[in-house]
Amino acid sequence: MIEVGLPTGTVTLLFTDIEGSTRMLRSLRSLPTPSNLPAVPTSFVGREAELAEAADLLVRPGVRLLTLTGPGGAGKTRLALETARGLAIRFPDGVWFVPLASVTDPARVGLAVAEALRLTNPAGRDSINVVADGIGDWSALLLLDNFEHLAAACGWVGELLGRAPQVRVLATSRVVLGLTAEHDYPVRPLPQGAAETLFAERARAVRPRFALDGDRAAVADICARLDGLPLAIELAAARLRMLSLDELRRGLTERAQAAYSRIDSEDQMASLAWFDAEMANVRATLAWTLERPQEPGRVALALSLVRSLGYLWYTRGLTREALSWLDQIAAAAGGAPPDLRGALLYWLGAFATRQGRADQAAAAYTEAVELFAVTDDDPTRVSRPSTRWGRWP
Repeated sequence: MIEVGLPTGTVTLLFTDIEGSTRMLRSLRSLPTPSNLPAVPTSFVGREAELAEAADLLVRPGVRLLTLTGPGGAGKTRLALETARGLAIRFPDGVWFVPLASVTDPARVGLAVAEALRLTNPAGRDSINVVADGIGDWSALLLLDNFEHLAAACGWVGELLGRAPQVRVLATSRVVLGLTAEHDYPVRPLPQGAAETLFAERARAVRPRFALDGDRAAVADICARLDGLPLAIELAAARLRMLSLDELRRGLTERAQAAYSRIDSEDQMASLAWFDAEMANVRATLAWTLERPQEPGRVALALSLVRSLGYLWYTRGLTREALSWLDQIAAAAGGAPPDLRGALLYWLGAFATRQGRADQAAAAYTEAVELFAVTDDDPTRVSRPSTRWGRWP
């Protein structure tokens, strides 16, 4: 081995003769680790112990696959991103984020991985060969996010681990992948103190002077009613732009959860930006509410989310996805309060009309009008944006 000493702060070049060839290794201090991890605009709150534990597990000898499991909205993706970011220096060939929420066909998981790794995929080659040959002996970390609906692709991940011995995988999923090499790390709801801190930090984004001192009891009650789920807490805190803390708390107590109910003209652009960034987590949260709809609060949360999501789905043209969720929620929400069920049926009618389902739309609108008559509400005002946004259902 020949070491060329250069002044401090410059790259150190190491040349080692391996089977007659010469290889140059780059100093990690001088060159950044390749990465496509998305930037996160908010602070990381309340998961310091979990972050240390997950990182420790992932660098242990023999741990090639670590899966962060838990319900939708529990914060799996954020914990995985922070874990990967903190371990970047341990993987000289990169930490690579592979978002899978929008992948519906398990056969396309390999293509998503190849795309994230920026590998060329010649026509006719199996994705496993493209990826395994492309990364060779890379020392890299792959973050496979939202894997739960792609169980048929677990074998692909197992084969990759067998063919790429220096690669490790960090996955997020509501369920374990079921591979022999897998280590499961459950991500639980935030402890009460951390949940309150998260609420306060997110609240200060819309109310800079917000403080826990005089309102700790109300915040504690809100966080408890939201089961300590970070996504639900962040959604609730954002509603303080329009509601007082007492109004937010009262809405949750009554299970109307009015905190999520309206997106007015003052924050539409912010809401759309948030929706685009958090779409995977929103889907996971809705799925969580429908896993066990008989549990208290789950259907109520789905219904309150629908009042805001209807507008966002409509603006983004997600008609089929919206109908799928609305059909499931409607089936589970037969005994819901009239105002919340009416809002659900209003949106169901709007999307059914857009999809050409005239009979379903007529039935939904008819029941919605009857429910709004009972509550003396105006169906045309359900999460309706200002007229400057153009045509509206």
